[in-house]
Amino acid sequence: MMINNLLIKNNKINLRRIENEIKRGFSNTNSRDNNNNNNNNNNNNKYWKRLLFTDLHVSSKSLDRTIDVLKKVRELSCLESINNNNNGNIDSNIGPTPVIFLGDFWHQRNILHVRHIDQLLKEFEQWKRCNIETIFIPGNHDQVSIDGSVHAIQMFSLFPNFKVATDPIIDYDNGFAYLPWREQKEEQKQLFTNLSTIKPNIDSSIHNKWTVFAHAEIKGAISNGGYKSHGKFQIEDLIIENNNENNNNSSSSNNIRSCYLGHYHKRQQISNNFWYIGSPYEQNFGEMNDPHGVAFVDSNEIKPRFIDFNDLPRHHKLYFPFESSKTSLVKSKDIVEVQSTLDNMKSKDYIDSINSLPPFIDLRRVMINENSIKKQLFKTNENLNDNKITTTTTITPIKFKLEDFLENYIDQQIERNFLVEENESKKKLLYLGKEILSMVNEPTIVPMGRKVKIQKITIKDFCGLGGELELNLSMDVDQQEMINRMIMIRGEMGSGKSTIFEALVWCLYGNTSPKKQSTSSSSIKGDEVINDQSKQASVKVELLIDDCKSIEIVRSKTRKSGSKIVINGLDEDNDNFKQGVLDQQSLINNIIGLDYDCFRMSIYLGQGSISNFVTDTDKRRKELLSRIFSLGTCIPAAKLSKELRKKKKSELDNLEKLISNEKSSLSTWSSIDFQKQSLDWLNEKSTNLSILNQQLEKDLINFQNLNNTLIIYNHEDNKENNNLNITKDKINEIQKLIRSLENEKEIIQRDSTRLSIKFNENLTNLKYGIKQNQFEFKNLTDTINHLNKHLIENKCSQCGQTLINNNDENETNNIKDKIENLKIKSEKFQNEIKEFENKENQLKIEFENEKKLIDERKLKIQLELKDKQIELQFLNKQIQDYSKIEINLGYLKDSIGNRKNQILQLEQSLNPFNEKIKEKQQNIEKLMNSIELNESLFKDVQSQLLNYQFWETGFSASGLPLMVLLNVIEQVETYANQFLSILSKGKLFTKLSIDNQEELSLEVFELSSKDGTLVPRSFYQLSGGQRRCVELSYSPFALSEVVFNHSGSRITTIIIDELTNHLDSSVKPIICDLLRNLQEKDSVVVIDHDISVQSEFDQVFNLEKSFDSKKLKLNLLQ
Repeated sequence: MMINNLLIKNNKINLRRIENEIKRGFSNTNSRDNNNNNNNNNNNNKYWKRLLFTDLHVSSKSLDRTIDVLKKVRELSCLESINNNNNGNIDSNIGPTPVIFLGDFWHQRNILHVRHIDQLLKEFEQWKRCNIETIFIPGNHDQVSIDGSVHAIQMFSLFPNFKVATDPIIDYDNGFAYLPWREQKEEQKQLFTNLSTIKPNIDSSIHNKWTVFAHAEIKGAISNGGYKSHGKFQIEDLIIENNNENNNNSSSSNNIRSCYLGHYHKRQQISNNFWYIGSPYEQNFGEMNDPHGVAFVDSNEIKPRFIDFNDLPRHHKLYFPFESSKTSLVKSKDIVEVQSTLDNMKSKDYIDSINSLPPFIDLRRVMINENSIKKQLFKTNENLNDNKITTTTTITPIKFKLEDFLENYIDQQIERNFLVEENESKKKLLYLGKEILSMVNEPTIVPMGRKVKIQKITIKDFCGLGGELELNLSMDVDQQEMINRMIMIRGEMGSGKSTIFEALVWCLYGNTSPKKQSTSSSSIKGDEVINDQSKQASVKVELLIDDCKSIEIVRSKTRKSGSKIVINGLDEDNDNFKQGVLDQQSLINNIIGLDYDCFRMSIYLGQGSISNFVTDTDKRRKELLSRIFSLGTCIPAAKLSKELRKKKKSELDNLEKLISNEKSSLSTWSSIDFQKQSLDWLNEKSTNLSILNQQLEKDLINFQNLNNTLIIYNHEDNKENNNLNITKDKINEIQKLIRSLENEKEIIQRDSTRLSIKFNENLTNLKYGIKQNQFEFKNLTDTINHLNKHLIENKCSQCGQTLINNNDENETNNIKDKIENLKIKSEKFQNEIKEFENKENQLKIEFENEKKLIDERKLKIQLELKDKQIELQFLNKQIQDYSKIEINLGYLKDSIGNRKNQILQLEQSLNPFNEKIKEKQQNIEKLMNSIELNESLFKDVQSQLLNYQFWETGFSASGLPLMVLLNVIEQVETYANQFLSILSKGKLFTKLSIDNQEELSLEVFELSSKDGTLVPRSFYQLSGGQRRCVELSYSPFALSEVVFNHSGSRITTIIIDELTNHLDSSVKPIICDLLRNLQEKDSVVVIDHDISVQSEFDQVFNLEKSFDSKKLKLNLLQ
């Protein structure tokens, strides 16, 4: 308490000294201002110049550098005035170049150290002597109140040459506008839009538009975190609003000539006429390699002329083993972070390399994972290969959601040559992995917003806190002051300081901190949460989501009944969100963005629980990280992948069969050659057409010839026509004569026939008589010969026996007589035969004669008939020729018509094979399309099958879960070692490692003060302060960063119980500074009894009983 009072007293003495130092010149301020105004009026339309700098961020660490910057600015201001005089741009009686500071002079607006103020007063005294006119614009780090009326650079206005733009300064005569920071978006934007309604004094200002100097946050600029700012407004809004007012579509109608800004430390141009000047020196490792310095602006050109301060201390990150090209850049007083693996830090080369660095550097050793250094070296090589020098540190978002590791796992498999690197394949694998995880029915937290503020805690009769107690962490409405980030709560032992935040945890999760290490069971159960003097306890927590939505959570408990939860503020917009959770606790988890374990590790670190992660068993550490990062979902995801793989395998087999059948059908259709048949048909058609055309041409020629002949016949004279008639009559007569001759010929023929018949009959009778006579003559001759024979032999003519008696002689005589008679008869027959033969000859002669006459007559008739027929034929031929012409003409005419029809029909005839070819082609195309589609589908299904196989393996214990855990461990270890390096001043380091994929061990190493080597240490052999540093480096620092990156939601409050317990006095300010600089933390609440660190806090509350009652109350001490 005495120390605190002494600090307050010193601050008051210092302020009085400032007042006395400046009083001498303060009385002349008004007259000087009048002189300045007169000078401005007298120099209308003349050249002007300003020197700009911004974002000094004066603090204990940066004091020396900021003093150097102020000296350089002073020297530049004076030097430029000399140069201006020599160049003759302005009058010789003009002093140094006026300076404009664009905001964020202080780093910690509520703590101004005496040493800082003393050094600054000495430097600004030099500015006063040089008569450097300066305008200070307050920035967000300078302001304390929301409206900007209270800020930490108001004291500088006591210098006669300094002005402070607590409110906007509008210089109409010169066309300058000086705009301070405003916390509210609408107010900051309004400062700029107000300029659209006013214009500079055209009689005195060089330009008809405003030159603006401001501290503002504009959308699209690169922020100090390396990402694009969402901003409080965007430049386009100024143009649009002004266009609506002035009905002018020109982009320059925003009425701003140029704008020079402070706030973001990166030098950048964000539009044609808007620039961030950037900080004058490197303030952290995120700004290394960026150009830093100040800028001159003048009336001739809107583009700033930057002056780099390259001789100020710079930041360097070195990765052991060092590159000579990088170590050569390190100078004395530079800030150097040396990152190395555990093994390298144990080596002598490492120690020698550290000792070889320049003296008086601010050295920070950081132990990193081997994979981390490989990644850093890979990035460095990429930059070297691209011949680029990185001007800003690329802030790579750490991906701690399980889904975010899927792409990393895919890349890892590509590196191991298990996959081919194809963007589409990677996208499909990534999408499938996310889809599988989304199908796993595991409870997950879906944050309602990205940012959650704990605004107020109201406690009634909770445990030892009797009555009602309220802790407001939001804006003080009455005083309009921003509640600063560093809050300390103190009080007597047993007063209930820790109970305040146990009530917070109980309200949100229904649990309190565990009783023992390595457990998660609540220390207070059931009715124990109710104060002994009450029947009911209740806790209300008021939250603000994304700076726009208020939600109120109330948990109450009545004795012998269950607790009740009431959630207010979820309107109709969140109905779907309500329906998406199973119960109220899940809804609260989604509102907060964290479950109980994550909240206890990263937001509230109660007594004893702060060291849970470090002192937990190796197995529990692994289980804790696995549960936080939802690695348990990989088990059902692997099973689901296996089931889906089997389905795809069945689908793939069916597709293979279908494709085989389709290919067989395609082969059958392809073997049918309708094309050849179609070609044959076309050839035949062509041949037939050719023949028909030839025949048609021939018929046309014949028709023409016959037609010409017919024309000749039709044009003969009448005589010819009469001859024709005579010919016809003659033909008729000849035809009659021929018929007569033919009749006569027939008669002669008949007579000839009768004569021949009669002759033949007579001749036949004669021949018959001759033959009969010849036959009888022969018989008689035979009889005579027979009788003569028997007569000679004396045998009987009848039986042939030899005659013996006399009768035989009679017989012989008889025979002789018979023979004689027979001879006579035979001669007679011979004579008759001769007579017949003579008659036959005579008959033949007569017949021949008659026949000759008939033949001669017949021949004559035939000759005559032939002549007549020839004549008739000739005449008929004449008639027939004419008729034939007419007939042929008719025939040819019909033939020509028929052939034309045939040609037309043939030409119009469709190829019967075209339809078959078309049908074949359609079937082939259909089959080919189907095959192509099915083969494509086959490939897709095959690819899906491989993808499911990939994730079946990927979600197994040795796949993604192990990779995620290793990655998380690497990040936790890296964060922890970075914080531990600061807390232990580079003397302590830790290493996390997985043993047999089951246990997560933690090793501690200490830098030996003797030889600079690393010595393994047991955690419990460390001093209490060292153990505390290790515990704090993991929780809250490392684990809170990892948890917030994982959850996607960041709670802007952190609560630590017994922060400085066992810590060395030199470490306590460091850890307070770390807490103050935590990103996106609006409130850091510390419960502690340590008075020595009280000055590090913006507000200190004491928990004590009020005088008028026995109820507890939080009293504000500072």
